[in-house]
Amino acid sequence: MGRFKKTIDGQVKKVKHSNVTKIAHELFKYNIIRGRGLLAKAIIKAQIKSPYSTPVYAALTSMINSKFPQIGQLICKRLISSFRKAHMDDEKTKCFAEAKFLAHLINQRVLHEIIALQILLFLFENRTDDNIILAIESLKECGQKLSTVSPQELYTIYLVLKNLLQEPSLNKQTQDMIQDLFTIRRDGFETYPAIQYGLDLVDKNYQYTHILLLNNSYDSEKMLDQFQYDEEYKVNENKYKQSRKKILVNNSDNENESSSNSSDSDEKDNDNEKRQQPTNVDRTEADLLIHHHKIFLIIQASIDAEKCASKLHKMNSYGRRDDKLCEMIVDICTKQHTYEDFFGIYLKNLLLELFHFLGFTELKNRLTDPTITKLLQHHCLRDNPENTRFCIKFFTSTGLGRITDKLQAGLAR
Repeated sequence: MGRFKKTIDGQVKKVKHSNVTKIAHELFKYNIIRGRGLLAKAIIKAQIKSPYSTPVYAALTSMINSKFPQIGQLICKRLISSFRKAHMDDEKTKCFAEAKFLAHLINQRVLHEIIALQILLFLFENRTDDNIILAIESLKECGQKLSTVSPQELYTIYLVLKNLLQEPSLNKQTQDMIQDLFTIRRDGFETYPAIQYGLDLVDKNYQYTHILLLNNSYDSEKMLDQFQYDEEYKVNENKYKQSRKKILVNNSDNENESSSNSSDSDEKDNDNEKRQQPTNVDRTEADLLIHHHKIFLIIQASIDAEKCASKLHKMNSYGRRDDKLCEMIVDICTKQHTYEDFFGIYLKNLLLELFHFLGFTELKNRLTDPTITKLLQHHCLRDNPENTRFCIKFFTSTGLGRITDKLQAGLAR
């Protein structure tokens, strides 16, 4: 195992911009499925040691992932876990390096962009100069990619950053960096290309993209870094040799721009295997998280509650996960350091939007529905006359006082 480790470490150390394909093919000669723990460790360690070469290590990971997605997934899981720990332990150098690697794995289509949105959301929610700077650096690295795959989210992120310029708590250096980021975006991220020239080595149709989430706990499988006795060593070695043979044949055919019937069959087999690859995360969960991020960014970027309500209405939030929208708004409100009138004013505009959208009768029916009144019990308190009067006054101020008929009758008694 020691000799195997030295071989892998040696190949990874040799990789540079001009020889990524060559190094990948050299690594394929060895059973990197069996040594995937060592390979993942070597790549991550090398990238942290040399963050400047991150695009190269991301390209190498991309090539490996296209042939052996379980290795790419392991690298991503270890990176996410390590990033969270580094941030918690305030290891700034490591944190910045790993955030950069994650950004370039997104650029290479190894990781889904949801992880970038989650990292930015986390950093904005825990607002400090260091976190904002980390968000800025991450955006530099994957901003061009996000402008293609998530343009609306990127636009909203920049609105949040624009509002942050008014934050008195941020120092001038951070504010200057935000200003520079606007210039970088205006120039189309020319100085920070998603993929550098010569490093786009995998056709997007032959790449596996892993959907992994920031808050999930992943098994880093550290035991793979140690020697493991394999009772079926010869069988597994033969399996790997067959896989390696297919890889080398297909690569040779692609380079010569010709293919035989047998290689066509192999490619079809590979395509079928890719289509059968299990999804790492339920798409519904991923979609919900993206939806949550959009709502958070819209609220953070809105100057006033009226515009916020209008934007949320345009993104068709109503009638679609209504309960989730309410939960998200309350959740975002609770994460503020102090209560902001924005959220109370926002509720007023939300009710007015619903009134125009549903009509008074339907709105009243929904608000008085038994399943809804349980959710609204904290907004329509009847525990004492003072709270009841406040509730009546609030609805009356919105022009929807008739909704509180029962409350008024109860108060009169």
